[in-house]
Amino acid sequence: MIVTDSVLYDFQHTDDYGITVRDFFEIKGFSQKIKIYFRNENYTVKTAASNVDVMDAIRLRTEIFLEELNNKTGAGDFDIDEYDIYSDHLLLIDNFTGKVIGTYRLNSNLFSTSFYSEKEFDIYNIMTLPGIKVELGRACIKKEYRNGTILSLLWTGLIKYMKAIYADYLFGCSSVTLPGDNFAAQLYKFLRDSHFIESENMMVYPRKKYRIKDLDLYMMQIESSERKEYLLSQRFLPGLVKGYISAGAKICGEPIYDPDFHCYDYFTFLNVKQLDQAYVSRVTMS
Repeated sequence: MIVTDSVLYDFQHTDDYGITVRDFFEIKGFSQKIKIYFRNENYTVKTAASNVDVMDAIRLRTEIFLEELNNKTGAGDFDIDEYDIYSDHLLLIDNFTGKVIGTYRLNSNLFSTSFYSEKEFDIYNIMTLPGIKVELGRACIKKEYRNGTILSLLWTGLIKYMKAIYADYLFGCSSVTLPGDNFAAQLYKFLRDSHFIESENMMVYPRKKYRIKDLDLYMMQIESSERKEYLLSQRFLPGLVKGYISAGAKICGEPIYDPDFHCYDYFTFLNVKQLDQAYVSRVTMS
């Protein structure tokens, strides 16, 4: 859900995005669920402790998802929805500027009964699994900070959060920007061949309004071709998604197209017991 400042705010004491701290009622009831905090000389990683912290995450999400990826600069919209108040928000802060330069939204069934993924997929099979689940969402990093160090810090924060709540499963919509439906099919072919869930009992299914209309046709064309061009599609995978796969995550069904953000979402699932510990040791920081 995208909401405008005319709905949310009285325009007193606004910041550069028009956000008013005092009247930001969509998240005024926010409370931190799990405290994570660590820092080094350059960066601090923590879970948001107040609605002001959450607003910092929303500013970054607005900059990246609406302005950078959807070219909506100055449109007056903000990347905020009803799940923000029920979630924890992992923040990565540049100690020298004090600005949030990376964030994750962490929505656990310990604290919530609804999830963003449910809008796009039928996730009944996932939600009926016993144990503690965490939906990862709205993950983003400020453009000039997208490097291995930043990814490592976010992964470290995520691992600490998983351990703190004894998480059994991670899941979420991995968003990929692609040139068209045929490229979405090619990437799906690559992921299905190498990183697909093995159990039918853990499959998810696209909601009708989000289903890619001719996906089956594209898949038939790819399957009948002797050329392996679909292998090139992995170049479109963002670093965060590559990290999930390297850690042992699986794709649980066909992708959907999200018309609001002009991207393709692949439902991604990770059984914490099957985490690739060698990968985790390589990318996390003590």
